[in-house]
Amino acid sequence: MKVFVYPEKTREELGAIRWQLSWEELKPTVVKPNNDVDYDRDIAYMVAAYSTESEARNAAKKILDSGKPYFGAISIIKQTVDWFVEEDRVAEWRDAGRTEEIS
Repeated sequence: MKVFVYPEKTREELGAIRWQLSWEELKPTVVKPNNDVDYDRDIAYMVAAYSTESEARNAAKKILDSGKPYFGAISIIKQTVDWFVEEDRVAEWRDAGRTEEIS
């Protein structure tokens, strides 16, 4: 059954699975030495989702090889579409397992 997924505003199958990556990057506008980084203003929080675990792991390797992750690690977690407000037929992506750090 297709359901409305908030906040993405997409329609997905209830129970669908994806793999989400998340990591931090230094914003491209920052031109400070590493020891002068303001973690509240200078760090961008990045997120990407993939339909299979192997696609997510391959993407994580490419991102790590690019040297962009500021802290040198990427988090990966399995997510599923589950009810957010069932009576309104609104769903959300929910974490469905433990977060793993890839470095």
